[in-house]
Amino acid sequence: MEGTLMALLLILALGAADPGPLVIDAGADLYPADALAQKLEGDVAVKLSVSADGALRCSAPGGGAMAPLKRASCELVAARDIFPPRVEKGQAVPADYSVIVRWKLGTSNRQFGGAVPIGRAGWIRYSDYPPIAWRQVNTGKVRIAYDITAQGRPQNCRIESTNTTQALAGNMCPLFVERAIFLPALDPDGKPRPTRGWFNLDWRWCETARCPAPDTGE
Repeated sequence: MEGTLMALLLILALGAADPGPLVIDAGADLYPADALAQKLEGDVAVKLSVSADGALRCSAPGGGAMAPLKRASCELVAARDIFPPRVEKGQAVPADYSVIVRWKLGTSNRQFGGAVPIGRAGWIRYSDYPPIAWRQVNTGKVRIAYDITAQGRPQNCRIESTNTTQALAGNMCPLFVERAIFLPALDPDGKPRPTRGWFNLDWRWCETARCPAPDTGE
């Protein structure tokens, strides 16, 4: 699980002195029936405590109108347990994680084959524009495809299609494999399983202070 821990730490460290909690984007297909009937949406703050032997304990403030989504948030994470203890001096020690499960009825995770993205906003940013491509004003779209392991890590990433240069498209897979992490998909018995996914990027020329992220959201 060391690779999972390193990916989590990397997501937390991306571009901020105070990076805040990890964000898990829960799509409409994960909604519990009662929350779906009430059309509940919003962020649920969750605290995860992992013992040195890997046992996970999840807590979220109970009660209130969001109670169905609070229960579902802990169930979502517990069923796909990928959060490891920390390692210090070669020994496993307890770890705490702050997580936000973001519930939106309009969110679809179909592109991830049943896996659930963690920290998606930090996977690939405009600041990742390769300098040579930026100098050459290269723009265009890149679609990558990859496998997702039962531990929630991408592998075997490849460019599925693109209309831009290698200077722009060529670095996308290494960045994605380094940073992306998922709650894994589940099989019919509720056990983590491997799956496949895709990710679309649209690189547009921008010289303003706040340039749009290349992630198209689909």
